[in-house]
Amino acid sequence: MIPGTSKRRTPDVDPVSVERACAGQPHQLTVAERAKAVALLTRAGYSARNIATRLGVAERTVVRHRKANTEMKQAIDDYLGKARQLVHTYVTKRLETTDKHVTFTPDDVYVVWFCKTLQNWKALVSTTLPDGMYYEVTHNGDQQETYIDAYKKFAHVRVVD
Repeated sequence: MIPGTSKRRTPDVDPVSVERACAGQPHQLTVAERAKAVALLTRAGYSARNIATRLGVAERTVVRHRKANTEMKQAIDDYLGKARQLVHTYVTKRLETTDKHVTFTPDDVYVVWFCKTLQNWKALVSTTLPDGMYYEVTHNGDQQETYIDAYKKFAHVRVVD
């Protein structure tokens, strides 16, 4: 067990990989497992030098993993922000003119699900408005285009197996 961490499973980190890394078996880690181990040990407060020693890699490798992780988080935050902003603009333009009493701010838009693959990404987005709508924001990285599909839930049917 890594000092300063709980036994609770961290969703984005495979505990077996981290335990293997800290148990003196870093040579058996894949690149993805090493990146996850660096992320977990960083969150636990270990220095880059200490992490490098534990994982049996150069300190610059740890710094590179940290930088890549930070850049990816920033990019994802940018994509989520863009999806929320696009849906807010879309909904604001389509609010009925009789809905002047409705206050609708960007904070009323939230992301339910997000996925990025290669240069493309997709977000399922909803709002706090009681209209039953949800939105699928899809970015096509090849064409540098983003699409918004709007859906309304009409029914929720239970099917017993």
